[in-house]
Amino acid sequence: MKYWFRYLLFALLLLVACGGGEEAVLEVPTPVVAATAVPDTSDTPLPTATSNIAPTATLSGQVATPTLAPTPTLMPTETAVSVPQTNPPLETISQFPMLGHGVVFIADGSLKMWGQGTQELKTLLSGGPSSATRSFQTEFVVGDISRFVASDEAKQLLALKITDRTDGGDAGISYTYDLLWVDLLNGNSRAVATGLRGNVDFALSNDGKHAIYVTQRPSSPNSEQYAITLLETGAGSLPRAIADCQLPCGSFAWHPDNQNVVWADQQGLWLLNLSGQPTRLVANTFAAEPADVLVHAPESWARNGRFLLIWRGRYEGGDRAVLDVTNSRVLELPDSFVYANPTITEATWMDDSRLLVMRPNGSNPLEGSPSIEIWRVPDSGSELVREAAQTLTTLRGFPTGAKHLPDGRFGFALSHPNDGQMSGLYALKGINDTLTRLTGIPPANAYYEADVQWLPDSTGAMIANQDGHVVLALAAADTLFDLTPLVGQWGRSFHWLPRFGLSNS
Repeated sequence: MKYWFRYLLFALLLLVACGGGEEAVLEVPTPVVAATAVPDTSDTPLPTATSNIAPTATLSGQVATPTLAPTPTLMPTETAVSVPQTNPPLETISQFPMLGHGVVFIADGSLKMWGQGTQELKTLLSGGPSSATRSFQTEFVVGDISRFVASDEAKQLLALKITDRTDGGDAGISYTYDLLWVDLLNGNSRAVATGLRGNVDFALSNDGKHAIYVTQRPSSPNSEQYAITLLETGAGSLPRAIADCQLPCGSFAWHPDNQNVVWADQQGLWLLNLSGQPTRLVANTFAAEPADVLVHAPESWARNGRFLLIWRGRYEGGDRAVLDVTNSRVLELPDSFVYANPTITEATWMDDSRLLVMRPNGSNPLEGSPSIEIWRVPDSGSELVREAAQTLTTLRGFPTGAKHLPDGRFGFALSHPNDGQMSGLYALKGINDTLTRLTGIPPANAYYEADVQWLPDSTGAMIANQDGHVVLALAAADTLFDLTPLVGQWGRSFHWLPRFGLSNS
C-alpha cells in the first residue's frame, strides 16, 4: 500500500480519537448474489452505505480459484552466480547500457522512458523548470509529474501533473492536478481529468482498459465531498461517478480479472464489479477505546483472485493480514506489526498465491540476522500456515526488495551502513538452500528505504536511494553503473515494461 495513504489513515485515527465517537458494529456477513448489469447512473444519486454490513463478495467473471494445497518451493532453472569476494567499483557512465526491457520513471519532474532494446532516453511528459528546487517526493514544482501508474500488461499509463501550487502557511502546501493518459507506443497523451485537488489517488486496470480515480464533487467545490470515478480509457469515453467516498479514500487495487477493483475509505474496504454496484467487504471500527480502533486498506491481490493482502491500521501502528473475499475470513500475518521503527516486514505474493515474507531482526537489525519465510492461506481456519522459514545467520542489516524471481530463486537487497561487504544483492535457490551474494551495492543509511526494482530477467536490479542516487547493479558485471547523471535529478518510481515495439517518433 502507498505510504501516503497510511499517513492519511493515521490522521483520521487521531481525529476520531480526539472527537470520541461510537463503535461501529460489524454484522454477520450475508451472501451476495452475483452482480448484474445496471443502467447508467450518471444522472442519479450516488450510492452510499446504509449499514455496517460486510457481505461475502461474489466476483463475477473472476479467475478460477485453485485448491491451495502445499506446493514445493520452485527451483531455479540456472546455476547461481558465484559469490563476489570484493565490491565492484562504482562507475559513472555517459551512455545507458543496452537492456531488453524498457523502464519508465520520474526525474527532473518529468516522466521519462529508457530502453526497449535501445540506449535512447525519451521524455514522455515534460516537468517544470529544470532549474527549480525539488526534494524527494515531498515538494514539487508547477508543471512536474508527481506520480504515475502503469499496468503490467498494458502499453499505457496514467500520470499526475501539477498545474497549480498554493502555500497555505501552517496548513502546508496544496496542489492542483491534471490526470493524463499516455500511450507508450507513440508517446501521445491526453487529459483524463482536470482540476483535481487534495491527495488524489488513481489506478489503471492490468489490461489498460479502465481507469479509476478520486474526484471532488463538482456540487461542493469548497467542501470535502469526494467521489470514486470510473473511466474507459478508449477515446471518446466519458467518466462516470460510481460512489461517494469519505476521506481518506483511494489505495485502489485491481483484481487480476480486470473486472473488479477494491479501494478503501473512512468506512472500510469496498469492492466494485464493473457490471454492478460497490459492495463493502470489511467495515472499519472506531471506538472510544484506542485498542479497539481498526481501519483497513488494500495492498495487492493474489494471482488466484481470491486473497487480498491488506493493511490494518490501529490507533498507533498497524499490521498486515489476508482477506479471503469468498467468505470474509481475515487472517493475520504474525509478527508484522509496525510502529515507529525501521524494522518493517515485507510481504509480497508469489505466483502460486503464497506469501513471501522478509523480516529484519526485530531487536537490532544492524547486529541481528534477517529471515525469509513462505506462508500459505489454508482452505479453512483463521490462521496462516508457515510452510518454510530460514534465518540468514551470515547476514546483518536491512533487507528490502524481496521477490520470487522468474528463474525460481528468491532475491532481495541488503544494506548495512557500516559494512560495505554486507550490502548487496542476494539470491536463494530455495528456503534452507544456498545463499548467494550476486553483487555489492552502495550502502545506504541505517533507515534503508531504497526502491529496488529487479530486472525482469533476474540478472540485477535498479536501485534508487532517497539521496537521489540511481544505481544499476548487474550480477554478471564487474562494475556498478551510476546512472544519476543520465537519469536526472531525483530519479524515482522505476517501473519495468513488457517487451513491445516502439515508434521512432
